Amino acid sequence: MAQMQLAFLFESVTPAQMHVPQHVHEVLEFVYYARGCGTSTIDRTLHYVCPGVFTITPSGLSHDQVNHTEIASICLGLPKSPLERFVGSWPDHSGDMGIACQKLLEETQNYGIENNRVFAGLLMQVIALAERRIRETPALSRHELLIAQARALIRQHAGCITVAELAEKLHVSASHLRHLFTKYADQSPAELIIRARLEHAVRLLADPQKSIQEVAYACGFSSPYYFSRFFKERTGAPPSQIRDHIIGLDKK
Repeated sequence: MAQMQLAFLFESVTPAQMHVPQHVHEVLEFVYYARGCGTSTIDRTLHYVCPGVFTITPSGLSHDQVNHTEIASICLGLPKSPLERFVGSWPDHSGDMGIACQKLLEETQNYGIENNRVFAGLLMQVIALAERRIRETPALSRHELLIAQARALIRQHAGCITVAELAEKLHVSASHLRHLFTKYADQSPAELIIRARLEHAVRLLADPQKSIQEVAYACGFSSPYYFSRFFKERTGAPPSQIRDHIIGLDKK
């Protein structure tokens, strides 16, 4: 493993709505998605990609990428890789692989790869973590990845998105999206959106420099009155009381 070389290693940031057409590599391509959502069709199978998902495309297999939002990813080209027997997409729930990929990229940029034992160790770690994730977690089904992608988009927009807008970004109907969440998730997309908006509001309320009005507009509400009423209905307390409580905790 220490003798393994990289055909390429780079960080890719591509804009929303971009389509990277079908292409092949002479070496295996490993892609770790750090930010954004989209799809990748690998050997005629569609995979939804989102933060914390990695894909493996063995050498010679055709694949593409369609961005629903801006996507940031780390791409590795691995000749003679032990990962060649795998193809598909898997989640990195712990985030360990993302950290290892980022360290590998930084090590290469700062010190190069020639006679670099740290680089060799990090590369070995990335490959070993990929094998572990694949062994522990079967490849995600299309509906599981779509739900994961929806969750990522809701977090990215801090809940300031409607179910219809969410479905449009995912290129599915709103009714189909609701059906998938009803069947496979513990919450509906509307409930997740509400929760994300409330969590975003609480974070903003922790800043005493922001007025209730500013927080309301930042969270996508048309008026401070509606925001306060909505907030109290969901939490049992008005925004001002939550703010006083948070600030009081910070002073202890």
